[in-house]
Amino acid sequence: MNTVPYKFWQSIAALLREPKQAQRASYVFSDALWTETLQTEWEKREYVDLILRKQQGSSWQYGFECEQSFDGQTVSSDVIVSHPNLAHLRIEHIGIFDNPQYEGQELFELKPSLADFVNSFRFMIPSSLPCLHNPKNIPPVLNIWGQFDEKTDEEIANVFHKIKFVDLFIKIYKPAFDPILNTHLQKNWPLEVCTLGDSSIPSVFASSTMNILRCYFRESKVFSCLELFHNPPFPFADFEAIFENLLEMPFSFDQMADDEHVDEEFQMYDDLPRSYTIIEANFDEDAEKQLSEFRPDLVHQSDDSWSYPDYRTLNRWTKDDDTCIQAQVSKQHTNSWMIQFIEVKKR
Repeated sequence: MNTVPYKFWQSIAALLREPKQAQRASYVFSDALWTETLQTEWEKREYVDLILRKQQGSSWQYGFECEQSFDGQTVSSDVIVSHPNLAHLRIEHIGIFDNPQYEGQELFELKPSLADFVNSFRFMIPSSLPCLHNPKNIPPVLNIWGQFDEKTDEEIANVFHKIKFVDLFIKIYKPAFDPILNTHLQKNWPLEVCTLGDSSIPSVFASSTMNILRCYFRESKVFSCLELFHNPPFPFADFEAIFENLLEMPFSFDQMADDEHVDEEFQMYDDLPRSYTIIEANFDEDAEKQLSEFRPDLVHQSDDSWSYPDYRTLNRWTKDDDTCIQAQVSKQHTNSWMIQFIEVKKR
């Protein structure tokens, strides 16, 4: 066999996210070599977590975890690079902490810089681009759980803003993380999640962050799940921009019926429509008054007997024959809105 084309296909397959287990067999191509390369790549893949920890006044520590190979124990980079399946190891989750979260699990001193360390394992982070239909929805994910000093915030941002993560969770958001957010929002696939802030801890949404979000509202052609805690309220004009783009956004519940991000609470009951949350965020209190008079030409008159008990106001507009756009205002938190796609037809 000519190894040149095989090595080329290998290099391409190594970059791709994989489909779900049940869908692998359906990927059969006219080029038998390409089919063989992909199937071999997916069959051999193993996923690991990368744990990073930096406490105030101390240096970085790290550890790799993998249930399949290491029984959930943390191991060093030496163990990873000597792993017999190194070429097929992929990092599915990166967690960054500032506390003894992994006390009882051994972490290791990070001798190179954080940037050099991450670059040395960059090949293990799969591309988040949906090069295949309905790809596996896990890797790569970034969780930043810690409260760090300004220098460390900037170090984290400088390293990780170059990587496109599928899901992004930042517990204490600060403007230093804007480069990471900006990269994440350059998306072309709806099945992604971004959570900024936490209900129990205030975050800092500076004007630079708000500008990134407003640009996303106006320029994005594909929205995915965005959850903001304690953000400065958006004016009604931002909702209008979101709404107009949601009208044009390609979307089908049938295409995402087997995806875990389609709200599970509505998949448990056959008589309820499916929903998909687009944005949860704070809007101006005065903006709620404008919902009832917004786009009367598209108002959807629903005959549903169910409703959300935790929401004071619920408005729906027709997107197409199968989907509505829904805006709900929280009963408990008057500025909190949830914007969703709602299935028109009952299943």
